[in-house]
Amino acid sequence: MLNLELKKEQEINNMVTVLKQLDLTGIRLLTRDANTLLALKLEVAKENELYQEDGREGWKRRNRVSLWFG
Repeated sequence: MLNLELKKEQEINNMVTVLKQLDLTGIRLLTRDANTLLALKLEVAKENELYQEDGREGWKRRNRVSLWFG
């Protein structure tokens, strides 16, 4: 687990390096994309929770959205 956290920290540092080289428009675009990814992650977590509560058939009837993040 520590190795994964270390790799994550390295990737964050790489992103900061890239961000420092962008103009404001590029930073805003990346921020928008990051917010979209976070929203999708939260949506999938909620869908998975509903799936577990309702079972497969109940979930499929109420939701027509495919799972993008497993």
